[in-house]
This record gives sequence, structure tokens and C-alpha cells, in this order.
Amino acid sequence: MRRRFVLMPLLAAFALIACGSPPQASEHEKAAVSAGEAWLAYLDAGAYGEGWDSAARLFKASVTRNQWAAAAENVYTQFGHPQQRKLIAAKHSTSLPGLPSGDYVVIQYRIGLANGSGLETLTMTLEEGEWKATAYFVRPE
Repeated sequence: MRRRFVLMPLLAAFALIACGSPPQASEHEKAAVSAGEAWLAYLDAGAYGEGWDSAARLFKASVTRNQWAAAAENVYTQFGHPQQRKLIAAKHSTSLPGLPSGDYVVIQYRIGLANGSGLETLTMTLEEGEWKATAYFVRPE
């Protein structure tokens, strides 16, 4: 049985397969991936509080800064920081389960961990003209 380590209690990341792609999706996907990689750099540097500070309102509403920092530190301590990150998919959608309508991009990476590999999923949302993290989780494989 594989264990999942969820750092954000939103199920939005599971909607990757069901997402539809509107015509401008590739532009949204490129911009969201770029912003997502900048956000992941906070995690990679151990700057979990700064990651929370730059996240979307939905993210902040579901977890406090201290809770997020503790949860992220726990996961990164347990598995180590990703040794490498390879983009698998980025999919735009205007609706995801449990979230209000909006622009979302669900991004998945294959990551190398200290003891194997994993799947990293980051959901970004367009908020006030900027792509911001809405949900994040890591699943070791």
C-alpha cells in the first residue's frame, strides 16, 4: 500500500485527467508552470513560510502559515528535497472539484527523492492577474 503525503487538503489535483483545454490553455499552462517553478523554489530552499506568503487566498484559507511550514518541513525532512524534477503534464481548467470557477492549471512532475522517486502535483490559480499556488502534494512511488 502506497502512502500519500498531502500538504494541501484540496482534491483539485486529482482532476488533471478530467480537465478540458480552452483555446488559450497553452499560454495559461506556460505562465502557470513558470510561476509554479518559482513557487517550488521556495520549498526547495526550505523557505516554507515565504511559499505560504506568495500562495493563493484559497491556499491560505485552508492552512495557517505555521501549519504549512510544519507540514512542508515534515515531508521534506522525511523524503528529502527533490533531486530532480521533470515536468510530466500541465493542464488548464476553469473548474475543479471543490473549488470556485476560475482559471487553474494542474501541474505534475516526476521527482527524484533521496530514496526513490515520486509524483509531485501543484495546482496553480490565476488570482488578480498572477498565477499562485492553490494546492500541493507529493506521493512517493
